[in-house]
Amino acid sequence: MTLRELRKSKGLSLQQLADEIGVSFSAISNYETGRNTCNGLVYDRLCLYFNVDAIDKPNIDDLARQKIVLFIQLQSLQEELKEEQEIFFHIINQALDISKDFKAIDFMYYNSEIKRIRQLKLDIANTKEKLFNINLF
Repeated sequence: MTLRELRKSKGLSLQQLADEIGVSFSAISNYETGRNTCNGLVYDRLCLYFNVDAIDKPNIDDLARQKIVLFIQLQSLQEELKEEQEIFFHIINQALDISKDFKAIDFMYYNSEIKRIRQLKLDIANTKEKLFNINLF
């Protein structure tokens, strides 16, 4: 089993495993993605902790597949954000054309659109971070 599979089988977060083994969160993340390999001492600690003789290296094909899925999600989120922004600006322009002031704007809808745009931007940032953390080499 890979380190990620072992960690998930015990229901541990990256931080929990890092604390148990005595390394940083990023070290565990890098070991899981194959970005870095752990030294002999850390590897031995991990094997002892999970009571295994060996830990498999991450499957590069699985990582590539994950990366493709995340790229597709990112593209979809970016398209959705663009559509939401276009709707938002259309609503504002319509309201201004009708009344030449902000009184005609439905502020509840305005606020919900702003929240949706902010959430999409956050989702995009999170997806980009996930992509960054998947290293194929």
